Amino acid sequence: MITRIGLAPRRPGLDVDTFQAHWRGRHGELAAQLPGVRRYWQNHAVLRDGEPLLPWTGFDACAEIDFESLEAMAGAFVTPLYLGPIRDDEAYLIEKTRGGMVLTRRTILSGAPHLEGIRLLTFLRAAPGKPARDLQAALAEAPDVPEAVGRELCAALDPEEAGGHVSVFDAVEVLWFATAQDAERHVVSAGARARRAGFAERVRGVERLIARVRVMVDAAAG
Repeated sequence: MITRIGLAPRRPGLDVDTFQAHWRGRHGELAAQLPGVRRYWQNHAVLRDGEPLLPWTGFDACAEIDFESLEAMAGAFVTPLYLGPIRDDEAYLIEKTRGGMVLTRRTILSGAPHLEGIRLLTFLRAAPGKPARDLQAALAEAPDVPEAVGRELCAALDPEEAGGHVSVFDAVEVLWFATAQDAERHVVSAGARARRAGFAERVRGVERLIARVRVMVDAAAG
């Protein structure tokens, strides 16, 4: 299974509330109809006073779509549905020239997705000269976070395995929490600082997003 994480900033002129409403509405309904989609989750930033809880990541859309294979993914994005209505809607919704994607394999490391809860997504780039696989292995082997109810890792495929696609991040770690307040407390906690220190020499660039999941498609759930 391949997880494609698509990232893009909203179109200039759209406020966050308008963007999120359209994304989970018309755009999400269209994208959910792409052939071969096994799972489609939207990660909507949790807002306070109209702004995300953490500093802006550089993107507003953060969509995870699972396909059985790269071939199935490629086929979905050359269909009349994508090349017509979906691309037309993208022109309204996002600034696509500044977007990117991460092609990954997703692993649940502990616990389970808590869809009524909150996700803290940490997007990481490997340090220059450090193999992405070393960062991914360190994240996979890291101890669980006691206050989190689940932990996932999306490890980016290397370009050869990804059919030449270059991911904009090398790994995405996901921690599930019961509430947004729990996620915020974790980000600034002593435990989180100590945990991050264990990856310091392997990482040069981190973005974080506290989000709620909007499930558009989940074949595994029936």
